[in-house]
Amino acid sequence: MTIAAELEAQILRLYHVEKWRCGTIARQLHVHHTTVSRVLAQAGLPSHGLPPRATMIEPYLPFIRQTLERFPKLTASRLYAMVRAASGMRLARNRSSSTRSSGSTRALSNRS
Repeated sequence: MTIAAELEAQILRLYHVEKWRCGTIARQLHVHHTTVSRVLAQAGLPSHGLPPRATMIEPYLPFIRQTLERFPKLTASRLYAMVRAASGMRLARNRSSSTRSSGSTRALSNRS
């Protein structure tokens, strides 16, 4: 869907001159925030998302990868126990929580 050239110019002016954020521009002009993001991207501006945060498991990923290369059929619970024993720290139980349903993820994260 195309938008009017005047609206594009207004979006770019509000972003560059007024230093407004995407959401503020979208609310003011009564357009969707993705429309504002698309106009800014077409103008050659990089998207400003939040940088990905480091997880608790990041320092242990090399150990996990090496162990899985040596023992590809190792279960997640055994691998978790090995990492926990090697580190002496409590870690999040499952890195791939996004693949599970929200109920089972919540149940796993509440265990002590």
